[in-house]
Amino acid sequence: MSLVKKIKTAINHSVDQSAPSSANMNERIAVSAFYKAEARGFAPGGDMGDWLDAEAEINSSAMED
Repeated sequence: MSLVKKIKTAINHSVDQSAPSSANMNERIAVSAFYKAEARGFAPGGDMGDWLDAEAEINSSAMED
């Protein structure tokens, strides 16, 4: 699944307080990955790296909480 599709999927799913925390994490990762892609000018071929970098950062910050 492309980064754009992942972002759209994450954003289109409303996350409420009763939703599993993994849904919220997925949304946070999608938003972070979007900003990473934006920062590199949405050049093709970097979407997986953006997603993995964002996932690592979000997971790392969640472990600190």
